[in-house]
Amino acid sequence: MMRVILWLLFRVACIAALTLPPMPPDMPVKVINLDLSPRMRWQGVIKELVTTYGFEYTYGPAIEYITSNFGKEVLDLLDEVSRDLEGVLIPEYVEELRGCADAARELGYGTLLPLETIITINLLYEFSNFCTSIVTEDGQGQIWHSRNMDWSFGKESLKNISIIADFQKGGVTQYKTITWAGYVGAISGMRPDGFSITIDERFTSDILAIIQSFERLLHHKGVSVGFLSRDVLDNNRTYEAAVKTLAYTPLTTSVYYIVGGTEHNEGCVITRKEEHVEVWEMPNGPQPWFIIETNYDHRYTPPYPDDRRKLAIEAIEAVGRANINATTLFHVMETPGRDGIRGVLNGETQYTVVMSAVQGYFRGYYWK
Repeated sequence: MMRVILWLLFRVACIAALTLPPMPPDMPVKVINLDLSPRMRWQGVIKELVTTYGFEYTYGPAIEYITSNFGKEVLDLLDEVSRDLEGVLIPEYVEELRGCADAARELGYGTLLPLETIITINLLYEFSNFCTSIVTEDGQGQIWHSRNMDWSFGKESLKNISIIADFQKGGVTQYKTITWAGYVGAISGMRPDGFSITIDERFTSDILAIIQSFERLLHHKGVSVGFLSRDVLDNNRTYEAAVKTLAYTPLTTSVYYIVGGTEHNEGCVITRKEEHVEVWEMPNGPQPWFIIETNYDHRYTPPYPDDRRKLAIEAIEAVGRANINATTLFHVMETPGRDGIRGVLNGETQYTVVMSAVQGYFRGYYWK
């Protein structure tokens, strides 16, 4: 107990003295022009990144991860998906995927990064990650939303393909996401003056669950979770509309959608399992002014080695509502592990995002 108290006192003292450690590097911002045909939107970004860093240090780690971690049953189902893309995925985004494959082929890497592999990258997110998401109000009642994206690629990093995608029409930002160039869904995103969304996995990583998810997709019984959140950013304008769509659209798998709005108490965790839904709203969180989701249903205590929820609650309560801002919230997200508990920031954290739809604030930072 004394160690916990000393650690919390140290965090509060750092905040009060404004001696917080330096921030890691910002992610680059790349414009995705929605006025272009879908097939052309991502090509320039992919060509730029591969030309700058080389294929081995951009898409090589993702391909290695896929081939090492998923067996023939899963890859065969992905082949079936690729034969009926318009039937199982949103057609506009299918064209974006084809454009990514066009870019790889024009760069001379068509055999290493064919359309089938790009589809795999876009559909396997929800089965292989840990995350921590927080929605909170500051002392003025402004909504903030942060998340750590944890996704293991062994010793490899996705840094060289990690970007802030600024989706624009007529030169005006419609929404932003943090993504990997070529992943056209939305794992972390925000529509200014509207809402913000993050996705946390609701553990379904066994092979049977993955196969069942693809069977639902193939039989048109649900939407892939990342494609749905991108569609919500594309087509919904308000927090209420976003929550309704995310809560009641049939899905292919279990997931947590964490949503922040622009008004007092607009923050929730949507717990989904295909057709089932539970909406857990911010006034019912650990404190009335914040809500936290990791990868476990809020009704149950997480396993001790992975109780990131406990560490995040302690950290944000140490900051206090009156001191919440972009910088202090970022440093909540870098809370390390302690006493055998995995940290909010840990060895698999790929990036941190801090955003506020009401303030138009959106920043992403690399870790690996």
